Amino acid sequence: GECVHVDLNCLFNKGETFDCPERVPFRLTHNLVDAMGLLGYEGVYRRSCEVTLRLMRSQCDSLLTYVWNV
Repeated sequence: GECVHVDLNCLFNKGETFDCPERVPFRLTHNLVDAMGLLGYEGVYRRSCEVTLRLMRSQCDSLLTYVWNV
C-alpha cells in the first residue's frame, strides 16, 4: 500500500464554498507533492496517471457506452 495525503481543508467539495470557489475537483497542492517523496509527481504518481490514461484510451468505447447510458 501507499500513504496518501489528504488536504482536509478542501475535502468533500468544501472548496466550492470558499469566497473564491475552486473550479476544479482536484488540485495538486505543494503539500500533496511534498507528501509524494523525493520524486514528487515525477515518480509513482506520474506513472500511475500514464497507465490510467493509457487504459482509458484503450477502453474508450466501453467507457463512453457506460457514460452515455448513465
